[in-house]
Amino acid sequence: MNERKIERNKYDVTGENLKRGLKAEKKFVEVAQKRGYKVCLSNPQQDIDEHWDFELSKDSESFKVEVKAMRKIKRSDPAPQDEYAWVELHGVRERDEGWLYGGEANYIAFETQKSFVLVDRKKLLEYVSPRLSDEVVDKPVEALKKDAQGKYKRYRRKGRHDELILVEMDVLRSLCWQEWPFPKKP
Repeated sequence: MNERKIERNKYDVTGENLKRGLKAEKKFVEVAQKRGYKVCLSNPQQDIDEHWDFELSKDSESFKVEVKAMRKIKRSDPAPQDEYAWVELHGVRERDEGWLYGGEANYIAFETQKSFVLVDRKKLLEYVSPRLSDEVVDKPVEALKKDAQGKYKRYRRKGRHDELILVEMDVLRSLCWQEWPFPKKP
């Protein structure tokens, strides 16, 4: 399998997010291969427009996966966390529906400290859609708070098109298709 070559996003000043994402993808490939899957890397158009990173196949089974590295809540946090995951409702480009609504991945693989939690994208969409608030916030920590009806507040960065929410990892685990633990280190 070839290595992914991606240019750093201009907002990722340090390149930290790109490095973390590529590291998570590499770890995902290792875990999938240990489970007996053949792993095919998406091409740049599929990655950007169709929002999937890998196609996995084994026996007669085949599916597409979008891998999500652990992320910080806000850029100034000291380290990524795995209590919440960012879920993309709209992408950074004006006409990009984002990976939840416009993606072609069958599963989203959320990285945690000890595993990948694979969630069926359509089940996640069904869970999220009725729970979205109309309230839009521009500070990531505000996205941790639900609105008065207990719905997820939408986070949008100033001057950007992307829109995200923070979903609890416990919720993602409840929607989980499979959880793939990392191999124990000797």
